[in-house]
Amino acid sequence: MKFTSATAFLTLATAAYAMPADVEKRAMCTTYGYVYSCAGAAAATSTKAATTAKATSTGTTSSGSSTGGKTGYSSGATASDIENNTGCTEYTVIFARGTSESGNIGSVAGPPLFKQLISDLGASGVTLQGVNYPASASGNVDCGADGGANMASMASTILSRCPNTKLTLSGYSQGACVVHNAVEKQGLDATKVSSVVLFGDPFNGQSVGSVPSSKLLEICASGDDICNGSGSYTITSAHLTYGNNAAQAASFIESN
Repeated sequence: MKFTSATAFLTLATAAYAMPADVEKRAMCTTYGYVYSCAGAAAATSTKAATTAKATSTGTTSSGSSTGGKTGYSSGATASDIENNTGCTEYTVIFARGTSESGNIGSVAGPPLFKQLISDLGASGVTLQGVNYPASASGNVDCGADGGANMASMASTILSRCPNTKLTLSGYSQGACVVHNAVEKQGLDATKVSSVVLFGDPFNGQSVGSVPSSKLLEICASGDDICNGSGSYTITSAHLTYGNNAAQAASFIESN
């Protein structure tokens, strides 16, 4: 079963959801606000793939000209390169976190992906930015509308400053819904998007506006009832494992 409207979302919603002590698990157990059970252990430890760096310390655009940009992100739950105008780089990734996660990129999928990209491309090869939106449990009823406008605005800003950057939109859980909204409802030109990477997407199986399927990577872990179409929408431990897919996601971004 897939969500097709806010009405369908609201019909399944309930105020009874767990709040365990572990930060990542707490964030996921509050996701969607209607979780029937929180059947899972602590968040999985992300794996780190060793890859060859693809950018030099100077950074280049796809045309080979020097960019002079450099990400200010190194670790943590917040990335704000577009807001801080850190310059132009070959790649730009805008990421929307899941429900109740901290900062603007959370902890489950965002930081592992960003660290992998820096490892692959170097700090001068990528611009990293999180979406500033509430990411509240009640916000799931809006199907991504709470963050879609901010993501689209960030995208427009960086494309205006750096028209040669390769733009990726990415999101986890409710954040994946934000990506759908940004492309489908906020007037963002899909032809300017180089790739889309979604983790644990409730709308898995649906298109992201007119973004070609070849530019879309949907990662749905085995046993993740949020994205596997089972219809139960129970938060299992599988929904907390997307840090393990950082290398896969980064490779897809770098190939587009």
